[in-house]
Amino acid sequence: NTIKAIIEKAVREENLDELQEYLETEAKKEKVPPQILFGLSLVYGRKGLVKEEYKIIEKLEEQVNQRPGIAFNLSLVYGRKDTLKSQIDKAEAEALALLQGFISVASEPEGAEISLNGVLLGMSPLTTNGIKEGTYSLKIEKNDYITVTKSILIAAGQTIEITEKLIEIPGSISVDSDPSGSTVFLNSVKIGITPLNIPEIKTGEYEITIKKDKYIDIISTVLIEPGKLETIDINLKSSFGTLSIVDLVDGAIVNLNGSRVYPISKSGTKTKFLKDIPIGFYELSIQKNGFKTISSSIEIISDQNTTINGKLVQNTPYNNTRFKKKLHLDGNGDYGEIRYSSNLNLRSKISIEAWVYMDDLSINSDGEGTWGYRDSRPIISQSHDGSTAGNYTFGITPSELYFAFETIDSRYTGSFKFEEKRWYNIAVTHDFGDGSSTKLYVDGKIIRGKWVDDSGERISGDTLPERNTRGSYYIGSYNPKIHKIFFSGYIDELRVWDSIREKGDINLALSEELYLPKENLVLYYKFNNLENMTLINHAGNNNLKLKGDATILN
Repeated sequence: NTIKAIIEKAVREENLDELQEYLETEAKKEKVPPQILFGLSLVYGRKGLVKEEYKIIEKLEEQVNQRPGIAFNLSLVYGRKDTLKSQIDKAEAEALALLQGFISVASEPEGAEISLNGVLLGMSPLTTNGIKEGTYSLKIEKNDYITVTKSILIAAGQTIEITEKLIEIPGSISVDSDPSGSTVFLNSVKIGITPLNIPEIKTGEYEITIKKDKYIDIISTVLIEPGKLETIDINLKSSFGTLSIVDLVDGAIVNLNGSRVYPISKSGTKTKFLKDIPIGFYELSIQKNGFKTISSSIEIISDQNTTINGKLVQNTPYNNTRFKKKLHLDGNGDYGEIRYSSNLNLRSKISIEAWVYMDDLSINSDGEGTWGYRDSRPIISQSHDGSTAGNYTFGITPSELYFAFETIDSRYTGSFKFEEKRWYNIAVTHDFGDGSSTKLYVDGKIIRGKWVDDSGERISGDTLPERNTRGSYYIGSYNPKIHKIFFSGYIDELRVWDSIREKGDINLALSEELYLPKENLVLYYKFNNLENMTLINHAGNNNLKLKGDATILN
């Protein structure tokens, strides 16, 4: 306190300089009391000589540390020393800032490397520490983008702000086609004719379209990447195909989708080979007065020839004579039996066709029904060596058509809502071992179906049924000696083949009488020649024996 009072007095008397000079002289002596050093620090502090004050305090601290016996409280100067150090650092930083400049760099996108004179400073965005005045080379680099290099002048006390929108390195594209001369579009914008090379193109995903007259457009997606060449080489497919019609009757007219395409005069000639038909699906019809019209769905395929059999069949009186006689079954124990014969044990291919008529769909068949069908109406079935399960059955319910292998718990079923008091032509074709080949037909139209097991789960239908060695065929029943399940109604024109009948063949049954002999036909009953309750098989042996009250009606 005495030292502080002396200093305050010197200030009032305006002789602080003399006091400073005196204290500085005393401080240079070999042995100087700490009070002298402390007083000098206060003088320096009073005059704002920060560095000088700090140095005296350091000397005072050192002296006391070396001479522990000195009775001096260093706590008087410790806090002051820290304050002075902070002021000195700040002052030096401010002084240094006056001699340096700064750089602030941003880029779009961010994450670019920032280098100054080849020295990496960091990633954008960044602001540098102080940099000495001068001219520098600034580089901004990022993968897949063009490098930016700038010469910058750094001035003391200034901050240079730099913002760069980086440009992606372009890609390139090469497009060729066979045949050449195709027009190329990117995102619907025409860019040239093949063969085509574009050395620089903006990166990104494009829709590329390649067009050429009389060829199918090619549309796909292409990704242009920075610095990479995208090569596209396309073989174009013709947008036309050809149609050949064989065995075409003279005077027949051919229509595609209702438009006449034959006969058409070309240089005074007529041709059955039709060229330059646009690809796609068509409804084909071939017609001539006095003949059955052929109707078919066809597909014209690029660069391919589609061949159609155009042979027309003359109208016959069959439409007037069909159903004059037919098998009648009342559903109460009536059926027909064909005794076992090895030629009936079909295990390769099978097709079954029949005409059926039902008076009343509300009457339930006896028994519990095949596969749980409460209204099962079996048309034809083959028993299995006396087993309670038949080998296979083809039948209907009021709402389904089915072909079942009972012994292996599999059936192919398709939905169809039958109506009372009308005739239906029904058919099934099956290639044993290939469930995907199975088809059901009603009136010549394919009914979509599926193979399922007895729980209703989908299966492949590829499994072969059990081998039959003595089981009979039954008409209108499902193994009548064991299960009381019978058909109620009329059946006519029942045919069984050991081959796969095509859709066109099955459609002929709608209007055309079957002329014999026919290859692969194993059973054929017209139900018009009953004698002693027996009907002749028009395909050979294996006559049909009627049981119960089954009869033939006109």
